[in-house]
Amino acid sequence: MNNVSTGLIISPNPKAQQIAGELLNILPATVVDVSFSQDKSLQKQLHPYKKMHRLIAVGGDGACLKAMRVAFELSKNNAQKPVRVFGLNCGHIGALSNDIGNIYDLPQRLETLSYQLIQPLEVKTTFCEKVMYHTFFNEVILKPYENVTKLHIVWKDNVWHQKNIRGGLMIATKIGENASNACNYTGPEEILPIPDIAHWRMSTVHAMPNDQTCDKPFQEIISADSTVTVDVVNPYEDRNAQLVGDSHYHDGDRALMQKGKLVGRQCNVLFVEKIKVAKAAHGVLLERDKCRS
Repeated sequence: MNNVSTGLIISPNPKAQQIAGELLNILPATVVDVSFSQDKSLQKQLHPYKKMHRLIAVGGDGACLKAMRVAFELSKNNAQKPVRVFGLNCGHIGALSNDIGNIYDLPQRLETLSYQLIQPLEVKTTFCEKVMYHTFFNEVILKPYENVTKLHIVWKDNVWHQKNIRGGLMIATKIGENASNACNYTGPEEILPIPDIAHWRMSTVHAMPNDQTCDKPFQEIISADSTVTVDVVNPYEDRNAQLVGDSHYHDGDRALMQKGKLVGRQCNVLFVEKIKVAKAAHGVLLERDKCRS
């Protein structure tokens, strides 16, 4: 612990604030927080974290995902020593986090954790010849802008599928399966489980099996070493598909205010003609108590 510099990412909810205050009394941690904004460069926003070896996310899965995104950006410069992320669940689902337990036992717990290398989805998008890159830890969803969109999906040299979709196409990771994306899935009656972090699930979302305009719902379990290419074959005039992910884009979210208070954030819509999804070259270490591994 003495050689590990620790930063805190704290949810605004009261319980998380209380737990974070207690942590400051028992850990040599530096409180740092960041909200990605268009007004500042990404490197400036990451600056407070640059010397951190471990990030403790105090809050729900949203705080943990935020910490993972920060850790991922920091680890780009040193992929051999990825930044570690440890979540303390002060939220609702807590699929990515650990139980609070006795907070004063935390220094000892941090010495005996198990961990997994989590490599997010690296997404390349193309629209009107403009190329952009994004990363997502849970899932990426391609949604029709309106009505029905036809997709040409390729995930192996000799495996492809053409599909008309109303709801969307989802490519989900194992950590996303444990959180919210399975709840949004209304395709086949039986959802194929993602066996481990070495696999993804590709599936339709909010499919309408009785709608003759659309193909039957489908799902595939594919290797995380696959590269999935999706072309929007016939968008209606300028109605291209929209890209939706598990977290906000670095360059496109805005604050939602209500009576002077921040109540949430909204992503700018990203229209795409083509996406290419592959496993990122590096990742972060998600730390868990051994009982949760």
